[in-house]
Amino acid sequence: MILKGGTPLVHISTLRDKYLSSGLFTQMVQTTLMSGILFTMALLMQIVLGLNAMQTGFLFLPFSIPLLISSLTASRLAFRIAPKIIIQGGLILAIIGLMLLIGTLDIDIVGIELSTGLVVIGIVLGLIASQIMNLVLSKVVPERTSETAALMITSQNLGMSLGTALLGSILIAGLLVSSTNLVEESTVIPEDLKPDLIMALEENVRFISNTELENILKDAPPEITAEILRINEIAQINGMKLSLFAAIVIGVLGLIISFFLPKNKLVFEELK
Repeated sequence: MILKGGTPLVHISTLRDKYLSSGLFTQMVQTTLMSGILFTMALLMQIVLGLNAMQTGFLFLPFSIPLLISSLTASRLAFRIAPKIIIQGGLILAIIGLMLLIGTLDIDIVGIELSTGLVVIGIVLGLIASQIMNLVLSKVVPERTSETAALMITSQNLGMSLGTALLGSILIAGLLVSSTNLVEESTVIPEDLKPDLIMALEENVRFISNTELENILKDAPPEITAEILRINEIAQINGMKLSLFAAIVIGVLGLIISFFLPKNKLVFEELK
């Protein structure tokens, strides 16, 4: 049953506002990047590098501390610079930070190499988070503020879900493709075993540590075990790089959409 004449939860006309639509998408990009990077890096640290939860949390400090500091202090930049410029600069630097991560990502990566990209990404995501909601709400009439804020929170939650689901799926797809290609190219694995191994990968591909894989292959010949472990390491890194490359594409889309954000500065000067 449809009730007519009631107050809608969200006015459809609100979504036709280009400033709101671009703001929703930009915020979704920011949270997608954040959750996707956290998910990917957690897999790298715990599965590939074999770190425990405490060590993983410690290595995330170069991401979380700059994010917190920049989100708290960047609001002062809006006194001098239009938030749109800050957001666009943040997206550009986020893309650069992702490139740094891809360039340094390797099975032998150490904390300092990993921290460089995480610091850059943490700072810029904090810059974006500190500006986007206030900028969008500044263009909304007072009676639509509540529903606009609710839409912004919804886009934020959607981005968090998409980051894990979308980039996680791309990571697994990259893992499968890379593993399959490496098995086919291997000169160590016997040709008669390759079809069964590839079929097993296609049916049950998953991110697995070398320690767990060694337990599964405990009855296999040592040379085949070593080769499969090598393939697993390389495929995991390739899958992560593909996932981070997808994050770069998302960041570029966000940068393009950000050109539709309002150009005005927030009216702080009037409050002096």
